[in-house]
Amino acid sequence: MKRKATPEQRQAAKEKRQAMHKLAAEVASWTPEKRAELVERIGAVVTVDGHALSTYNTIMAAYQSNGEISIVGGFRQWKRVGRAVRKGERGISIWYPAKPKSKKANDTDEADEIDTDEKGVRMALGTVFDITQTDPIDTEAKA
Repeated sequence: MKRKATPEQRQAAKEKRQAMHKLAAEVASWTPEKRAELVERIGAVVTVDGHALSTYNTIMAAYQSNGEISIVGGFRQWKRVGRAVRKGERGISIWYPAKPKSKKANDTDEADEIDTDEKGVRMALGTVFDITQTDPIDTEAKA
């Protein structure tokens, strides 16, 4: 059963999306050389599955984590590989391509969660965590 977000949670999510739009616009205004130089200084950021983050997501993740980032994954991705996100850790927002959700008549805020970029690709904000925010799952304690 899915819980409805409170008005405060919706407002916080809206503000976060606006901040991410502002950061993405700032990065888009940079020259390709400047973006490449920054990504080179940060180093490669990959997902748990071994895929490299895009230039934009690498820069956005570095801004949100003070540049200390290497391997990222979502909550379930970390669980799948035997690690757990520590309680209280704050996630890092990145953009990912998404299928548009069908808009329900009684849920008007649903459409705000997915944005369209200049190429018409639907994008949504997702949350990932760096490996430094996780701990190995103790499988022996469960046995």
